[in-house]
Amino acid sequence: MTGSYDAGPSYGLERCEVVGSKGRFVLEDACEHLTFSPRDSIAAETYHYLGGMREFSETFASRIGAWIDQLSAGVPYDQVDGSGQDALEAQCIIEGAIESWKSERIVELSELRDKAAIR
Repeated sequence: MTGSYDAGPSYGLERCEVVGSKGRFVLEDACEHLTFSPRDSIAAETYHYLGGMREFSETFASRIGAWIDQLSAGVPYDQVDGSGQDALEAQCIIEGAIESWKSERIVELSELRDKAAIR
């Protein structure tokens, strides 16, 4: 995961790459470009500007709108998509990346979860 605003927008400085047992995805510039590469194929799926979003600030309206829609529909708080638990997990990943960079070692997320008491 990399990110920087030092050079300004649209320079490809935000990137999240995740590799799993079934493939890899790369999300660039917060929401602008998404590439999925399945492990069992050389083909890749690429998407640009999902949902018509062209910059990070445009992601807020869809998230807030989805949250309001779920609350209006009576979805129980513990089942709302994007819970506080999800936010803590995301922050744990960010902290792991920062700690890994600073310490120049692989940081197990379980170390950080234990510190933050994340289940």
